[in-house]
Amino acid sequence: MLYKMAVENSAFSLDDSMTESTRLVLKERNDGIIDKRPRKVSHTRKLVVMVAGLVQQFVSVGLGFGLSIMYVELIAVFDAKRSDAALIQGLYLGLAVGTGIVLTGVIKKVGPGPTIIVGSIVACIGLFTSSFAQNLSTIIGLTGVVAGLGMSTCYLSAFISISWIFHEDPGFPLVCLTIGSSLGQFVIPFLYEYFISEYHWSGAFILVSGIALQCIPFGVIIYTSREYFVKSDLNNDDRKDSSTCEGYTVLLKDIVLWILLFDFLIIALSGNVEAWFIVDIMTSRGYTRESGSILVSALGFANFIGRVSGSTLRFKCTKIPTVYHWLWLCPVIAFGHILVINVVGYWGVFAACILQGAAFGMNNSQTPTIMFEASGLARYPQAMSMVNLMYGIGNLFSNVIGGVIRDSFGQYDIAYYIAAGVTILITFNSAIVSCILHRRRRREVQYDSLK
Repeated sequence: MLYKMAVENSAFSLDDSMTESTRLVLKERNDGIIDKRPRKVSHTRKLVVMVAGLVQQFVSVGLGFGLSIMYVELIAVFDAKRSDAALIQGLYLGLAVGTGIVLTGVIKKVGPGPTIIVGSIVACIGLFTSSFAQNLSTIIGLTGVVAGLGMSTCYLSAFISISWIFHEDPGFPLVCLTIGSSLGQFVIPFLYEYFISEYHWSGAFILVSGIALQCIPFGVIIYTSREYFVKSDLNNDDRKDSSTCEGYTVLLKDIVLWILLFDFLIIALSGNVEAWFIVDIMTSRGYTRESGSILVSALGFANFIGRVSGSTLRFKCTKIPTVYHWLWLCPVIAFGHILVINVVGYWGVFAACILQGAAFGMNNSQTPTIMFEASGLARYPQAMSMVNLMYGIGNLFSNVIGGVIRDSFGQYDIAYYIAAGVTILITFNSAIVSCILHRRRRREVQYDSLK
């Protein structure tokens, strides 16, 4: 009604004393058309949406990392090759993280809330029906493909909804959002271990399918917050290329984006070797599966500490590009890879996992902000979908390549050394990006001084 009156009278004055629930911000553009802006969002609403996004990350990523426990069990149950069993976890995380690039347009059109609800149901069906599988190939299809595709909408929708509701400055909230995945990596492997011990692998699939359904109520919360979303900055020219295709075209013209995407791909190929294979490594050294499961959760806990530290770092260092921090983080990650495979003794491996997990968590926490700084609000869904595609490809092939290396050479050492070398390469690439960004910032300062 208020909007109709504004159009008819060509004017509408807003009283600052109006309540938040009734306020509409109307802005008249240069062409005389009046835009209807979303309602002003309260801090409570922002917090609720943030919690909903954290749950999406917790479930979608946590279920994937928990499959490293199932990996060892299924090898024994079906007498399978490691390269074959690795496809379950690889496909799940590859699709859950990487297929968002084909769903970006759907999420932007339908909204993140409904896509989360549908995706959660599809993932539940895939995991539940895996319980009745008679062979490994069926589990690969149901868990790896069906559940992975279902969770892909939950994963990407979390980033999009946070960027839309914290549209004024989403850098810090986006870093905080990644904490959900480390919490999932910490908690859910414990649940896998307990479920397998008590109810066998088939019963474990039934129980973890219920975890997937936990995304639904939080998807409803995101859906009810849709009126607060801002999808582009209407004060600048981002409107002109905020559509999906145009956004991709603009982004792919930037050399910085190409370097960053390459870095995201190779760090996804190398960064998770501990999470993928530490259980198998420890069992091959004579330890129990439960001991390996503790190390997976330790990695998740360290990852959580790293992401909290990354959030604090982003909050304190707002005046420098976030990619600068990769110059010192990547060498630490490389050192962690070397330690994990060379340290003798359980507690030595435990300490090495803590070091690598914390550094890798801090590194990963900064990815969404790095891309937001490179793309802007209007093109951020497209930019993040491309990042997720790189992560998806990396997660798929790193898992399979590691399994092939183990089948071929009888150990994982080569995979860890490759991971260390790749991480050093990312350090050099980050230095190149930092130099380019420094020159751009200096030109912007010079331009502003001439105005």
